[in-house]
Amino acid sequence: MNIKNIKKAGLSVAILATGLIALMIGLMATTASARMVSTTRIASTTMRVSSTTRQKVLANRQNQAIGLIDSKSVQEITSRITSLGALSTRLTSMKNLSASELSTLSGEITTLTGELTGLQAKIQADASSTPVGTSGALGSSSPLRQDFSSITKAYRVYALVIPQTQILAAADRVNTIITSLTTLSAKLQSRLSAAQSNGTTVGMAGTVAVSFASLQSDLTDLNAKTVDAQKQATAAVAAVSTLVPDNGNITVAASNTTTLKTGRGDIETAQKDIATADKDVHTIVAALEGVHASPITSTTTSISASASSTVSNQ
Repeated sequence: MNIKNIKKAGLSVAILATGLIALMIGLMATTASARMVSTTRIASTTMRVSSTTRQKVLANRQNQAIGLIDSKSVQEITSRITSLGALSTRLTSMKNLSASELSTLSGEITTLTGELTGLQAKIQADASSTPVGTSGALGSSSPLRQDFSSITKAYRVYALVIPQTQILAAADRVNTIITSLTTLSAKLQSRLSAAQSNGTTVGMAGTVAVSFASLQSDLTDLNAKTVDAQKQATAAVAAVSTLVPDNGNITVAASNTTTLKTGRGDIETAQKDIATADKDVHTIVAALEGVHASPITSTTTSISASASSTVSNQ
């Protein structure tokens, strides 16, 4: 082979090698591009799957939260309606409140019961229509959240109507006891006067001698405590009977709280008066029974005991 042919052969090999190298580079580039496309597709698929999973998790959590709000609202509202029903029954046993006071309280209870029943229906409707899977579905401004919070903010049963009625019921019982004590006081005065007119000056309270002058002082104290108890009960009724629900008004709520506190204080004072009057009754009854062979009357003793036990349960 001559030098010219050798040169041609070498050039052909070089060209072939260059072509092979270019082909390999092209194949490598194509493979890398395919890998990049595949990786991008996988990443995109993963992102879609991850997003779907997150949405499902969020929806499940929101569904659970909606269920809890729904069940909690049923519990809270049912409790309030039950309490209102008990108050309504209690009103029927009150004997000393005026017809207008009883009518006002009964109307408030009926209205609140209807409003709470309607609120429960609205909460259940909101619970079934609340969109899930979005971050703001159960935000503070959502209808379901607002309706639920209104159970304690707008329908303040425990804040006013229940304590108001309890004070009025306590005042009613105080006045009932006062009526019995007034009747009993007249009977005791009659017995004391009769004993003194017979020349008796000392009675026996158990083994203790008690002068009739002392018994008359006890009777005077009994009457004074009875009068004051009635005064306190009347003040309590006047204070709380005209209160209205605050419906979220802070000023009205504060005023109601102060008035309810005053009313409770009046009732507590009335109860202490009656407790003291009851002790006076027992002292006088025991002394008079020490003079006479038989008890004064079984009714006298039972009225006294009733006065004591009824008030102590307040």
